[in-house]
Amino acid sequence: MRLVSSRYRCICQIREVRYDHLNPFIGASVDPGAVCVLTEYCSRGSLYDILGNHCLKLDSMFIASIVFDIVKVRCTASSRVL
Repeated sequence: MRLVSSRYRCICQIREVRYDHLNPFIGASVDPGAVCVLTEYCSRGSLYDILGNHCLKLDSMFIASIVFDIVKVRCTASSRVL
């Protein structure tokens, strides 16, 4: 499967994003019916794991910190595209 050049550029931009609280994207394997994303190992689990664990109590400061980090990374990524 050939990647369209705009998708390839997007993937390259994602690989360049570096932020202290972001698990870096290393690469991906795209086969028909199977997409695999490769990132660094995160010993504490993913954000999906944390948010999906209903036994884990998240205080408002922790949630605010996560939201702030997501917005900061998103703004950084948007400024690089422009």
